[in-house]
Amino acid sequence: MRPRVTLKLATSLDGRIATATGESQWITGPEARQQGHRLRAAHDAILVGVETVLADDPELTVRLPSNLLPSPLVGEGGSRSETDEGAVSASKTAHDEGASGVPLIRAAPPPTFSHEGRRNPLRVVLDSRLRTPATAKVASGNTLILTSAAPHAIGHAEVITVAADGGRPAISAVLDALAARNIGSVLIEGGGRVAASFIQAGAVDAIEWFRAPILLGGEGRPCVASLALAKLADAPNFRRLGVEPVGDDLWERYARV
Repeated sequence: MRPRVTLKLATSLDGRIATATGESQWITGPEARQQGHRLRAAHDAILVGVETVLADDPELTVRLPSNLLPSPLVGEGGSRSETDEGAVSASKTAHDEGASGVPLIRAAPPPTFSHEGRRNPLRVVLDSRLRTPATAKVASGNTLILTSAAPHAIGHAEVITVAADGGRPAISAVLDALAARNIGSVLIEGGGRVAASFIQAGAVDAIEWFRAPILLGGEGRPCVASLALAKLADAPNFRRLGVEPVGDDLWERYARV
């Protein structure tokens, strides 16, 4: 059974995740970011594309006081660059050479724990050409890098070659690799290309959307890259579950119809 997938978005009112120059810290306020950490704590894995790693060097860990940590849940649910990794098409393609899904590089130490003693979710990076620096925070361990290239060691991360689609890790292969590790829920945090890839594959089960009361305009970077829709009837459909203020921002929750 594939993991439940939640897409987390932190955007301006007009759905932008950064300015044209890439500035994004911080679009949403501290209350929304705190809720984002609660969502992380409720998932088995956090997934981003390599562009997010290169742009922000995120830790992708849970940083919350112990009294605010949620109980483990299934189904809780920012985004960064429009060019993040992830196959755009959901169609099946032939396996690339070595794309067997079998771990090819194993260098990962035991899972990491937060300062509060809670186990951090597995960090997952989609990196088709293995551009993740060995000095990146996510390369310190408890990280799975999924690639369509020939593998090589990157810090203490585990690097696996999976089937490719359009030169990027195929979404079906990504979900299979996570399911093989008993990952039941994954939180996607970036970027726009990764979001589009999972949406096109029909793999997004829920959306957790934090909107800040600012406008960045058309030159800002979109939270979801092109979906190549020819007809309105083809647009993915979600049902709104709730809307509530969180600090100065708005928190919207959606489930796939």
